[in-house]
Amino acid sequence: MAANPRAAAVAALVRQEQDGFSNLVLDAELKRQKLEGRDKAFASAIFYTVLEHRGTLDYILEQFLPKGLAKLDAPVREILRAALAQARYMQVPVSAAVNEAVKLTRTFKKSSASGLVNAVLRKACGYDLDAAVFTGEIQRLMVLGSAGLDVAKFLHKNYPDEALGILTYQADGGLTSLRANPLKASAAQLCALLTEQGAAEVRQGIVPGSVLARFAGSPADNELFRQGNVEKLVQDGYIERQAVEKDRRKTELICTQKALPVQKQGRELQQEFAERLMAGLSDEDQEKLAVYFSQMEKNLDQIIKGDER
Repeated sequence: MAANPRAAAVAALVRQEQDGFSNLVLDAELKRQKLEGRDKAFASAIFYTVLEHRGTLDYILEQFLPKGLAKLDAPVREILRAALAQARYMQVPVSAAVNEAVKLTRTFKKSSASGLVNAVLRKACGYDLDAAVFTGEIQRLMVLGSAGLDVAKFLHKNYPDEALGILTYQADGGLTSLRANPLKASAAQLCALLTEQGAAEVRQGIVPGSVLARFAGSPADNELFRQGNVEKLVQDGYIERQAVEKDRRKTELICTQKALPVQKQGRELQQEFAERLMAGLSDEDQEKLAVYFSQMEKNLDQIIKGDER
């Protein structure tokens, strides 16, 4: 098998279906194929993009597979997912994504599926998800939010109006999320320091120790940032600065492809922590807890609005 990033991603996805622990599976495949630099980052990006959006990808693909994805051989299934992920979420031209997918059928000795892969992808890449007709709100959440059945049911039951927003949430309204170093300052002290340093807007976040801030220019220009590790992350290639198109005075800190495996591992650790935190609580207890938290959020919103007046 020729060593290339797309093949490595597909091979890792096939193994992940069987073995779990995505970060370990991917790392082993990258080492086996001896990928480095941009190829390694590209393979990682494909792998994690498929995992993040699998529910959406599968729904789209199955619109053009009468017998469903499950009937396909695992390599063919992952070739389809990886190619659609590239075209839909990674700004890879459709022609390139499709052509490389067809080549991969030969790489994985599935040449007989090349015609199916070509035909399905050319239709799937142009599918308009906005025109999709779902069987109900649960399926809509599962597809558009790429969520599992249990998660979709839980959010629909406890947060019917906010469920899709929770699943697709990506930003804090332009605010930069920060965490105070408890060895140096509390969240309140950090708010005061940022205000002193000229931050346009500062307030404490809901999570203890967190701060939300808006900067008139680049956050990286703030003295407090220069005292921290942001610059090192930039130098090491984990984040990069990107000018905001509509306001050149502002700069966004964007995670690079190199950071994707770290982010994925972080999510898995968060999930493990959440499961340990909820250990011993019944489903009913967890549902009650969600209701309590929801009410606390509403109370906090009212407090903040009252303070702003």
